[in-house]
Amino acid sequence: MPSYASRPLLALLLVAASGCGGSRAAAPAPGEVDQSARYVFSLHSELAAQMGDGARTRRDGAYQWRAIDRELAERGFVVFGEPRSAEAQPEAYADSVAARVRTLLADGVRAERITVAGFQQGGLIALMVASRVTVPGVNYVVMAACPRRPTPEALRAIGRVQGRILSMFGEDDRQAGSCKRVFEQSPGPLAVREVEFAYGADAGYFFQPRRAWMSRLEDWAKDARAPLMVAPGAAAKKKQ
Repeated sequence: MPSYASRPLLALLLVAASGCGGSRAAAPAPGEVDQSARYVFSLHSELAAQMGDGARTRRDGAYQWRAIDRELAERGFVVFGEPRSAEAQPEAYADSVAARVRTLLADGVRAERITVAGFQQGGLIALMVASRVTVPGVNYVVMAACPRRPTPEALRAIGRVQGRILSMFGEDDRQAGSCKRVFEQSPGPLAVREVEFAYGADAGYFFQPRRAWMSRLEDWAKDARAPLMVAPGAAAKKKQ
């Protein structure tokens, strides 16, 4: 078994034990909440829900979602990262994650120590959580999540987000792009940043725990200095 810090290992074991059904987000066991820890709900692509450890595409190869969670743990986070079941409905799952976030908050964990991170469908669920949790200091990181041409129905499903939101995507991704439209429909409060990875990056860029995007996730989750804004639509896209 790989070697982790004790808290992240405990968290991964708790997820494995309590998240077997996959229709509800895992929750900390009673008495296991550490107010000084940093927590990440890692919401994976639908590939992990459908294919588990064998998740892969012909073009991009293996989707290394377990390696991503291990890397998060090694960076000092308590990780809740088991995949959803293939039958899980995004809206219902977002309700479940939001409830788990509220549980951590009720147990005394400060909002800036909680991050909900998601890739593709997991990123859309993370945005739905951001419209359900009304504590704006919570962190969110979404990768290849927002449709390039969002329909009104898709925007309504996401809702009016709040919180500190980092959006990352690749310039060659034909499906996912900027979350500007999502941010524009929110009255705030928001602190947002967008990063577009260049040089041929697409959704497959996030299949592996690459340092470029993992370090940005870590920095966003550990640095709460970005001010929350009342006005929407303030994302500044930064090309890498």
